[in-house]
Amino acid sequence: MRSWAIARLDILCGGCEPPTHIRKGAPMLEISTPAWTVVRCPDCAGEPVPDVIHGDPRTAPLMGAKLAVRLEQIRGLARDWKHDQAGDRR
Repeated sequence: MRSWAIARLDILCGGCEPPTHIRKGAPMLEISTPAWTVVRCPDCAGEPVPDVIHGDPRTAPLMGAKLAVRLEQIRGLARDWKHDQAGDRR
């Protein structure tokens, strides 16, 4: 899904080389699927910025929170495997 939003925090553009900053309060294009989200500055977006951007300012997508949830889900698997490998009884 592609949608325009206002940046609530400074963020790096994912399309510029070298990356440029999208400043707080500037428009940004969010391109997202259920699995990932990237942002683009107006120069890299490939489409004009709309006159009116609806909705509240958004924060930058963060990988850390998603990664922490995923690690928590698989933590028990690693613990069980190590006990099995060592021959420990439960």
